[in-house]
Amino acid sequence: MTVSSPDTEAISTVLHAYGAALKARNVEEVLALYTTDGVIMPPHFPASAGLNSLRASYTRIFSTIELVITFQIEEIVMMSPE
Repeated sequence: MTVSSPDTEAISTVLHAYGAALKARNVEEVLALYTTDGVIMPPHFPASAGLNSLRASYTRIFSTIELVITFQIEEIVMMSPE
């Protein structure tokens, strides 16, 4: 599926915001990027679903490890119109 430039820019913006929130260790900024039924499956931690579980998971993750993140988006592929 071809991704239009505005869609690509919107997706890139969200990904960069997520990286910045992780780097800042800001749980509320991270959660603001999730839907209410969002899921995280971090390595070495159990999967969590829903905002309350995500809040607990990110709080635990941020208190346990320091994330040093740099990334470059190579490709964005739309999997569905939603």
